[in-house]
Amino acid sequence: MVTRMSAEPKGQKRGVRIVLTFTLTALLALPAAAHADSFRGKTSQRRMASLVVGDDGFVSRIRISYSAPCTDPRYRYPNVLRIEPPFDEATTEAVTEEVVLRERLDGGGRSRQTATITAKRDVDVGGIVSWSGTFKTRAVLTKNGRRLDVCELKRVTWSAEAVAVPATSA
Repeated sequence: MVTRMSAEPKGQKRGVRIVLTFTLTALLALPAAAHADSFRGKTSQRRMASLVVGDDGFVSRIRISYSAPCTDPRYRYPNVLRIEPPFDEATTEAVTEEVVLRERLDGGGRSRQTATITAKRDVDVGGIVSWSGTFKTRAVLTKNGRRLDVCELKRVTWSAEAVAVPATSA
């Protein structure tokens, strides 16, 4: 499943924030039933990259933030791409995924975006696990059947290291 997240944060109503706060508090108070390893890092654009590995050792989510330059130098295509299984290829050591996203834009336009992401697991001499990979995307923006612009990133590298989990007292 692929989710395109808005680059602009949206406001939430007070009631939703209260419910989310209560839910988060309740979840933190319960002992963890399932363990997932989280990895966070940066892309070569100095933007956020994260990856989550489930109990089974397989990647359960990859999230990459990027800003693709368009052919018109006045514009960029900023986005956060969240990708979840099933992946094209997935092992406990590597993941490859290519997706095509079609979306209606405000003002009557459309976008067709192709994105490819690779991830591979790295273990250093000390046994510390990290993930790294590449990301590329091409978005074609149209309106009324006419091409407005093409925004493209040819190769962005990323790496993510394990997030430290605070010790819990019993």
